[in-house]
Amino acid sequence: MKRVISILLATSIYVCCSCHKSKNEELRDILKEWSGKAVKLPTNATFVSIMDTINVDFDKYKFKIITFTDADGCIGCQLKLKEWIDFNHDIIKMTNGNVLPLKFITPRRRNEALFELKSTGYDYPVCIDIDGEFAKINNFPHENIFKCLLLDEQNQIVLLGDPLSNSKIKDLYIHTICERLGIDTYHNKNSEYRVNLGAFNWRESQATSFAIHNTDDDIWEVDSVYTSCECTIATIDKKIINPHDFAVVNITFKADKPGDFWREVYVDIKGTNQITINIEGNANQ
Repeated sequence: MKRVISILLATSIYVCCSCHKSKNEELRDILKEWSGKAVKLPTNATFVSIMDTINVDFDKYKFKIITFTDADGCIGCQLKLKEWIDFNHDIIKMTNGNVLPLKFITPRRRNEALFELKSTGYDYPVCIDIDGEFAKINNFPHENIFKCLLLDEQNQIVLLGDPLSNSKIKDLYIHTICERLGIDTYHNKNSEYRVNLGAFNWRESQATSFAIHNTDDDIWEVDSVYTSCECTIATIDKKIINPHDFAVVNITFKADKPGDFWREVYVDIKGTNQITINIEGNANQ
């Protein structure tokens, strides 16, 4: 049931502005039919990264974000490679490499697609799918929302829709992936959050990551990041967090003695109060 709800949430963003109620109902019926379905990946597909052929181990990833583009129109405009490079880099870093971005491209001319990959430096797996095998073996409906899919570890559909086309869909992708991976996310500027590191040997340092997600329409500018104690080190990967983007706070704690502990990490954002991340746990013998 949770998977069905997620898909319909993403879909409603696309269809809510339509004037034709029957079209909305038709699309929702299609999505109900497709929720939880497993997507087939071509067994003989060859993937390239920029220009080199690469091997892709699908089984090692918890999630896959798949996009496919057909030959209609300007392929460079459809691919939006520079935008995808930024999104892929951030989501992979945020999830510790648990997300695999995949592209299937069906261009009119193979060299045209290769030129786009090389000129933008797109170094994530791409299949030049001349015959459109990926779409054929899955028999996808001819709706644009099926051009981008979030799949789980079993290749089942979790979400549909392009996260680059709509900020609400982008937010939904981030929160869905983080929730299922157990990654803490934070999207309020003026509150506190708690991270429990659990029990561990006090002689071993512990590391965790925390995602600050800007769901506002304004830019968040990070002024400083600091901690309540020298035993805790925190860094942030970017100082400017654009609307509906995120930054990752990396935190390392090293106990100076056994026992329960409570430490704070502070992220100051200009023009607002602090974001406070409370770190707790038990450093035992």
